[in-house]
Amino acid sequence: MIDSVLLIRPYSISKKEFPLGLLYIGTALKNKEYKVKIIDLQDDPSREDEIIDIVKKSTNLIVGITGLALHYRWIKQFSLKLKKVSLKTKIVVGGHVVPIYELLLLNTGVDYICIGEGEEMFPELIDKLNKNQSVETILGIAFKNAENKVIKTGFRPLLKSFIIPDYGLIDIERYLIHPTKDFFFKNSPQYRAREKKDDKLGVIMFSRGCVGGCNFCYRHLPGFRQASVDWSWNHLMLLYKKYGIKYFRVDDELFINDPEWFDAFYQKFIDAKLDILFRITGLRVDLINDELLKKLKNTGCIAINYGIESGSQTILDKMNKRTTVSQNLEAIKKTLN
Repeated sequence: MIDSVLLIRPYSISKKEFPLGLLYIGTALKNKEYKVKIIDLQDDPSREDEIIDIVKKSTNLIVGITGLALHYRWIKQFSLKLKKVSLKTKIVVGGHVVPIYELLLLNTGVDYICIGEGEEMFPELIDKLNKNQSVETILGIAFKNAENKVIKTGFRPLLKSFIIPDYGLIDIERYLIHPTKDFFFKNSPQYRAREKKDDKLGVIMFSRGCVGGCNFCYRHLPGFRQASVDWSWNHLMLLYKKYGIKYFRVDDELFINDPEWFDAFYQKFIDAKLDILFRITGLRVDLINDELLKKLKNTGCIAINYGIESGSQTILDKMNKRTTVSQNLEAIKKTLN
């Protein structure tokens, strides 16, 4: 009977980032009363031995691994190593590596692939395994059947609402950096005028997906979903009040799509007189206007990353950006002013 879950993120040479995907899945599993442990190898590959020891000693464990395509080799080697330790321990893989699900299932120690969001799929998989039922009825999964044939059940419906991550599953202080380690905060007059030694920069998201259909994008899940205003505010307040985070990188691919949503969110900032600073990593130039920029500034926005991509209209059209060079230039001018 599976009652424990070990979630793993592989080592990476890139900068340390919040394991948001594992946090969401871990929280969903914890809410179903499974014991959850997250081990992040992103900047500490020495913990591989700890993982092997846990798997060796456990009889009721399932392992989840996230990763990018570049992690295929590591996933192959490490999953086979885990299988040598405990053949019966099931291994699930998710994340941006899943487009090569056939390679993973046929050439590694991986048992199941999570296709799409895992907050509902993972608990359902454990429930089916514990009841010794077929997993073929689970949407959003790929696996090998008894004939060693790869089966993909297809996408499950996208989540309509989100859970707030349980940050108690990680040592959150490990991921908080001083704002001056971020290029935009380091070069922000607004921030440098109030800089303190113990300042913390965190990461938050208020949506998933994008309305764009750019043909170069990695995205394999269609659709855009905005978290409710109350969820967004409660999530922000949790990080602000419990963990003392006053500086944020808003990591949405598209921070604002619905002006009415932002107006309601903006009003909460004004009513609470919230004193934070943040930067936006994703916003479309065709959604910008003077009023919106003024509100963003009033709420503490110090920088915006636009998806400009090219200064050539021909290239923009071929990319299916649905924006123009003049819109790009106008957005830049308005933002700088």
